[in-house]
Amino acid sequence: MIAFLYAFYAPVFKWPNSMLFSGEGDGLKNYFTYVWHVDHDAAPLHFGGSNYPYGDHVFFTDGHPLLSWVLRSLPFLAPFKIAIVNMSLVFGLVLCAWCLFAILHRSGVPPWAAALGAFGLTVLEPQIFRMSGHLALAHCWIFPLTWYLLLRTRDGTRRWLWAGLSGASVLVAFLIHPYLGMMNAMFVVGYYAWLLFSRWRANWKQWTTYAEPLLIAVLPMVLFMLLLTSSDAALDRPDKPYMAAAYVTHPFSLLVATHPPLSVVFFKFFRYEKLDWETWCYLGSASVLMLVIVAGVQVKRWAVRSDERGAHDDLDISLGAAFLVLLFAMNMWQDLFGKWFPMLAQFRATGRFAWAFYYVCGVFSTVRAYQYLYLRGTARRAIAAVVFITLIGLYTVEGWDQHLRMSAAIVNTPNLFEPHTGEEDFAALVSATIASEANAIIPLPYVHVGSDRYQKDGTEKLLALAYPLAFRTNTPLMAGATIRTSLQRTRALMALLTPLTFPKTVAQDVPADARFLLLWSKEALEPEEERLWQRGTPVFENGIAALRIISASDLFACDQEARSKQFEMQRTSMVKRDGWLFSLSDTTVSRILLDRAWSPGEAAGRASSLPEYNTLFELAPGSLDSALTYEASFIYHAVGTDALNISLILENSLGDGSDTQWEVVRNLRTLPMQFEDRTIATVTFKPAHPDRRYKLYLHGYNELKDPYEVDHLLLRPLGVDAWREGQWNGMPSVFFNNIPLSPAAYAAPAPTVK
Repeated sequence: MIAFLYAFYAPVFKWPNSMLFSGEGDGLKNYFTYVWHVDHDAAPLHFGGSNYPYGDHVFFTDGHPLLSWVLRSLPFLAPFKIAIVNMSLVFGLVLCAWCLFAILHRSGVPPWAAALGAFGLTVLEPQIFRMSGHLALAHCWIFPLTWYLLLRTRDGTRRWLWAGLSGASVLVAFLIHPYLGMMNAMFVVGYYAWLLFSRWRANWKQWTTYAEPLLIAVLPMVLFMLLLTSSDAALDRPDKPYMAAAYVTHPFSLLVATHPPLSVVFFKFFRYEKLDWETWCYLGSASVLMLVIVAGVQVKRWAVRSDERGAHDDLDISLGAAFLVLLFAMNMWQDLFGKWFPMLAQFRATGRFAWAFYYVCGVFSTVRAYQYLYLRGTARRAIAAVVFITLIGLYTVEGWDQHLRMSAAIVNTPNLFEPHTGEEDFAALVSATIASEANAIIPLPYVHVGSDRYQKDGTEKLLALAYPLAFRTNTPLMAGATIRTSLQRTRALMALLTPLTFPKTVAQDVPADARFLLLWSKEALEPEEERLWQRGTPVFENGIAALRIISASDLFACDQEARSKQFEMQRTSMVKRDGWLFSLSDTTVSRILLDRAWSPGEAAGRASSLPEYNTLFELAPGSLDSALTYEASFIYHAVGTDALNISLILENSLGDGSDTQWEVVRNLRTLPMQFEDRTIATVTFKPAHPDRRYKLYLHGYNELKDPYEVDHLLLRPLGVDAWREGQWNGMPSVFFNNIPLSPAAYAAPAPTVK
């Protein structure tokens, strides 16, 4: 195994501290949260590298909490933190193979056959793909180790020692990543449940049968939950992760090869939809074939009413337990019992839980193949050896391409968190950031990843700048980079991009004399991002980025009081139109394109739902002026929480509706003016084709049916302001361009456990 790994991953062995396995997406974020917690955090359970000024709980960072604690307690190892995590992932494959070998050997397979099976199963294991993504989920040794220790516990010799070690391995899994801990705990509970179900008479009187799962699975889970809940300051994390149903295991996830050589064949004969990366868990053709054979043998026994018993081992119990976990990966337990056990809905990508079934199914298939070929005498030993080696060797053949691709992908990014050759521009950026003495960095284009109901993805170029810059200057990001962040705090941070009329509640938690560095990656900005950038004072710029500084007083400036006074002074002289008031002449007001209060489907007395295309307005050619910039705004109420993930699309077309072009596309959950149950949605545009027909409409994803409502639609030239009087949460308020001026509208809702 070591020789195999060296052949594929030699650069990692030679220069483990000089490279990152991923320089983008979740992989880069996982490195950032890990190295920040090792070097910069003062508290073991608090992460301060993003979400400034709040930070987040370290268990929600995907940042190797357990490993970071070890390095914090052994600071002489901290300079090698990247090398340690890199080598732990690579050598984790060796430990995985050793554990699988031990399980196979204990199941009666001789060393040579056990080594072949363990090697092949490790080469094909599905967690390999996480080496370039969710690093904490790439530790493939965790489940095989827990399974091995569980089998040692069931041996009966030194039972409580092995049970204690099994429980420790489950707790370690929780402290590396909660998904790994829950996967192991569910397997252990399923094992004992299947043991009692299938061998009731032999086990029901043995109290150890009930005590062991409490020690191995329940106690570690309770300890982890107590540690989490007692130290978590956020009480309003998302309770139903967005699109969870899309990342579940499907039969094709198990049966269809994802890489050559067989993926080419599969796709040619089976025109299936492309499987999501989160659901990959190919069992291997050898496992699929052996499952069919074993099922056939069992059916034959039933058909002829044979007294022949199966193999005298516990692999059927392990397979049954893994199958119970597989049902969770397929979302079946959630559908059946989700109403009674809401915790089942907490997991966003349950397809990962199928990994347990892969390992158990592979071991089961290898053992049964050996037993059928050798112990039953169905073939000569020479022929049996050829068949066994060919069959089990398929695991290696099918996994080979995975490592070819992975080894080519993970050596392309230098260690961005340490100085390296050819980074003069970035080094200058680091120096300028340190010299600015800023309290936090606000990246532009703005990014906030972590709350499914509100999320704004960052570009890869921006993240490759922001994460290393924050770490190397010890300056946290005033943006989101963790999972399942507080909803209330997320709304507060996204409000940084709102107009001056919208108060920024985050100001209450920031020092009055704070200074913030605006980091622009020189990529296209949304109008609200551009307005924030223009408010900053230039301090530095080079070929890769630009920096501006802004004070807390400027960043959090609010003109609500001035707008309220303006309304009181001018209301009697304002021009009225369709419930709105304008402090302009009739001639100017006539140029305002204003629709009435609107709710899609209101004629039927209902709100609309996501899959529908709902037109907000449609303008005939020539209605817009190319010299003006317009803003369309409205109040959007997501009756169902998932309805916040809906697209706002501005489309232009010829007069007959043909030749359509999307001019602006925004997702409502990325917009900055968010409240707990509604959004003030805006889209700013300058018509590029005023001679064409313009239409603004909403559209959601077809698999979601949550309803929503829309009202107070306003389309105006930018600079023409409009007031109206109305209600907000049952309280009277004046609205300025759809923004409520009542302070009560911005009162934080009472926190609830989500």
